[in-house]
Amino acid sequence: MKSFKELIGEMNGLALSLVNSADKKLLTSDEYEILHAVADGLTEKYIMNRISGKCSLAAMMSFKPGDAERQVKAKIKILKRIKAKLIKGGALEETADPGLG
Repeated sequence: MKSFKELIGEMNGLALSLVNSADKKLLTSDEYEILHAVADGLTEKYIMNRISGKCSLAAMMSFKPGDAERQVKAKIKILKRIKAKLIKGGALEETADPGLG
């Protein structure tokens, strides 16, 4: 089982490996936005602000660490689907790097 820090690293690494190959013709607008939000660090910043309390009291109180882990795992699944789409569409070569999913 991966730690939360490892999951964040996987999410960010995967997004950064894909962002330069992102072809708007192959991705939906939501996929494109998610990819760039993760690659820009916005997703990680949002989660870390909730954990550290750098947000409104209401946002911090409603935030649950288990939810953050589920959000990160969901983003990883989406990024893996994006990777498969980019490979299938010819915008990205398939790699054997197990670290990038």
